[in-house]
Amino acid sequence: MSNEKNLPYAVVCGGVNIDIGAHSFAPLRAKDSNPGKVELSLGGVGRNIAHNMAWLLHCIEAGRAAGFEHPQNPKRPMTNFIR
Repeated sequence: MSNEKNLPYAVVCGGVNIDIGAHSFAPLRAKDSNPGKVELSLGGVGRNIAHNMAWLLHCIEAGRAAGFEHPQNPKRPMTNFIR
């Protein structure tokens, strides 16, 4: 698979949800209109992973553009003598 600009990409398989929350501006009255506010928020494990991966890749590219080098893994001490 490839894309038009030969950029790296990933495929995320998982759930995507829309959470709907609502609350009334006043105490609820049965069998009557209750003015209030309805809010939507995006969620789901697949959506959250994809969003965070895109954000992370954007931050890495911004760091490279600013001249920051990719961090190197520190050398680990020899522990093969420990039993």
